[in-house]
Parts: sequence; structure tokens; C-alpha cells
Amino acid sequence: MATINQYFEFSLLAQASYANLAPNVYPAPELQNTADFAQQQANTFALGYTVLSQRTDANGFSATLFQNNVTGEKILAIRGTNDLFDGLTDIVDIAFLGTTALQL
Repeated sequence: MATINQYFEFSLLAQASYANLAPNVYPAPELQNTADFAQQQANTFALGYTVLSQRTDANGFSATLFQNNVTGEKILAIRGTNDLFDGLTDIVDIAFLGTTALQL
């Protein structure tokens, strides 16, 4: 079972997945600009994790692969709904169509 500290780290990774990140680029400024991280929080996160890859498509899907700089552990964070259009798509697909299968 995960510890409270692991849940905290996972929540930071989930929030970081909303930023537009690139491998081999220091992520702190982008974490502040697009993921609502405070400056110190962004700097601390950037020292602890490396962005290995991020895939984002036109439908709003985004997945980011992070690596813990201390343990080497790799964590895949998948972004949820990220804007009004994406939210409306979710509502229509689930409420009216009963499925998210069309979001692939």
C-alpha cells in the first residue's frame, strides 16, 4: 500500500502532467506557467524528476513519462480533462452516448 508521501508525490506528478513539457529541458518555468506550481515547488520538482517523454494530441490527450532522479523509478502520468471543450466532450460522450469510446 502506498504511503502518504507517495500519494503526495503522485499528486505532484499528476499536476505536472498538465504542463507542456519536453525532454532535456528544465521544466520549472513551464510548471509555473501552465501547471500552477509555485516557484519553489516547481524548482524542487524539477530537481527531483526528469521528463523522459510527453505525448499530446489534438483531442486533449496527454501522457508524460517522468523518472525519479534519485531512485530511477519511471512514472507515467496521464492528464485528465484540460479545457472547456474537452469537458463538454466528456459530458456529451458519457451523459448522452454512455461511452467514451469515441474519444480514442
